[in-house]
Amino acid sequence: ENPDEAFSLNAFWAAQDSASSDSLKARAARDSTARDSTAANKEKTLASFSKQLLENEQRNTLGSLDPRRQRSNLRGRAGRNTQNLQRQKKKRQRKKVTVPKNPRQLSKKLIERANSLAELYLLQFELPDSALKIYEYLLDHFGDAPERPRWLFSMAYLKDQQGDTLAADSLYRELIADFPGTEYSNFARKRLGLSYRQKEKDPAEELFCRAEDFLFKKNEPDSALFYYRQVLEKFPKSDFAPKALYAIGWVYDWVLFDNQKAREAYEELKEKYPKSPYSKEASVKIAALEQAKKREEAAAKGAKDSAQTKAKPAPAEKPPASALPRGFVEQSRVRRTGEEPAADEGRPAVKKARKKKQAVPQDSTLNRKRKKFE
Repeated sequence: ENPDEAFSLNAFWAAQDSASSDSLKARAARDSTARDSTAANKEKTLASFSKQLLENEQRNTLGSLDPRRQRSNLRGRAGRNTQNLQRQKKKRQRKKVTVPKNPRQLSKKLIERANSLAELYLLQFELPDSALKIYEYLLDHFGDAPERPRWLFSMAYLKDQQGDTLAADSLYRELIADFPGTEYSNFARKRLGLSYRQKEKDPAEELFCRAEDFLFKKNEPDSALFYYRQVLEKFPKSDFAPKALYAIGWVYDWVLFDNQKAREAYEELKEKYPKSPYSKEASVKIAALEQAKKREEAAAKGAKDSAQTKAKPAPAEKPPASALPRGFVEQSRVRRTGEEPAADEGRPAVKKARKKKQAVPQDSTLNRKRKKFE
């Protein structure tokens, strides 16, 4: 009935204050518990972290005190330092070029490098002018080298490709005049429209080929040996002389089976032509012949010993008494001593088999009667 009392502000706000105070207290309690739990967790984590730090420090101190660990650490550091130093040196150092002191070896090495460089310019980089300059340098400084016809041919070919036919023709003619028997000169003749010049045959080669024909086609080793010796007598300084001497030793070794003459030929080859490649083969053959000779001597000695053992008669073995006829022993003893043997002498002893006694069972009638009598 009285709205002022029912809806008085004081009562309303008092009720509101009480409700809010209860909620604030509950929230504060919750916050305090949360703060306590977080603080406890922080303390736990800090304690565990500090414990780990202490353990690590103790390990490091113990390791530093341990001399073995100190040495291993020092070795590891030293190894890493040396590796770094070596890498730095390799980066700084350049490739060492070994220059030969002998002028011939130096010129030979220079010619090889220059040839490879000219081919590189010509074939891979397609720079004929650079290759021409290198060939000109080689001809000016190393004109007496055996590669001179090759350089002349290369220069003439490059000039011809560039369209300078006059220079190319002059180089081709120089090549034909200076080196007539080479393949390069034949190619130059072809380019100039001249006829081919047949290569002159080597008389030593002709004799060697004739010897091979007699040996392999006609199967006449004596005629082949004759022509091989002709090569040695007429052309001792040719390249076919050591080859012919080696062929003589081979024929005696494998065709005529005369080891003594084969060894003489191989030894002569080693004495006269020690720098030839056939001298090495001859030394191998000599060693093989020596081994064969040792084997033959051992076989001959064994055959001789076996023949001597066969010639000696083997001692006769006495037969056993059981194998002799009956009465033979008695007769021989009577002849030697004059005594007559007993009746059983000279005969093999025969063991008489004894009869086993039969065991009498305990419950037999005989035992019962014996007990009864006792």
